[in-house]
Amino acid sequence: MSLSVDRSTEARLQKDLNILQNKQTAEVKKVAQATKSQNAAMTAASRASASSLAYSKMAQAERDGKTIERAQDQAARYGEEMGRKRDELARVQTRIRDGEAKERDDQAKALEKQRKADEKARK
Repeated sequence: MSLSVDRSTEARLQKDLNILQNKQTAEVKKVAQATKSQNAAMTAASRASASSLAYSKMAQAERDGKTIERAQDQAARYGEEMGRKRDELARVQTRIRDGEAKERDDQAKALEKQRKADEKARK
């Protein structure tokens, strides 16, 4: 691949990683909010004097538990995808580094060749 394509790919991967990080953060926030809500519902259920209220609060706590599970699963999927993107980014950055080194070597060789040609022309 060309160096410009690799640089574009690097920029895209960094953007993708940023988006995934934001999504993962949102899922972690959902977990925290649902955990707080679940704890409040459990506390309210234990203090409820009416059995129907206790049942309602326990049902809310169960829904919050499911929300926690889904958010944790989604955050884990985002984490896995971020790992794949980081691996790909590392490969692209290696190609860029190697490509830039090759360009520098080629330029140095061309300059040396030109210098020798100029010296030969002067003689």
